[in-house]
Amino acid sequence: MIKLKRFLFPDIFQAAQQGRMQKVKSFLQKGTPVDVRDGSGRTPLMHAAWEGHPKLLKFLLDSGADPKAEDDVKETALAHAAFYSDNLECVRLLIDHGADVNAQDNDGFSILMSAIGDAPLELTKMLVEAGADVNHQDCEGDTPLIAAMYGIPSEREIKYLLDSGANKTVRNKEGKTAYDVHLEEEEGFQDPEILELVRLWP
Repeated sequence: MIKLKRFLFPDIFQAAQQGRMQKVKSFLQKGTPVDVRDGSGRTPLMHAAWEGHPKLLKFLLDSGADPKAEDDVKETALAHAAFYSDNLECVRLLIDHGADVNAQDNDGFSILMSAIGDAPLELTKMLVEAGADVNHQDCEGDTPLIAAMYGIPSEREIKYLLDSGANKTVRNKEGKTAYDVHLEEEEGFQDPEILELVRLWP
């Protein structure tokens, strides 16, 4: 039934994006399903998570919103909170309400992988402490440790992943380890301390 109604309530999604609690409440009181979908399969909860509105997020969760719901590319509200808003309170709320920390999108990209490099270290720690797999491999064979090397890796974050059990010997489908990926960065972007952390030999 919810899928049949996914295009009928466009204003609730805008209200959720803007964090307009009373407006969202009004829609629900008038019968709008709490997990109604927009054209991309996203729910109001996902929109609130994307924009980082913890009070509205809590209200929607308390109203029965599904924290494990996936949009059309299999991203969840937790993925949106971790990647787009970096809002620690939103991430904690979703985890506490049963969100799957190991959910992955259509490309096998995990929530931890989406947070690595862009989000605060505290967010990475929150995900790992909640059970996020530090050695998950996506469709390309990349792990969170390898994924971190495609951006500007943080030494503190790399150390944390390794201390949490990240395996630096894992190779992706191109046969590359985290060391190999970072070594291929353009001159000036390579960090000798990062290379030392992920090298495979003494």
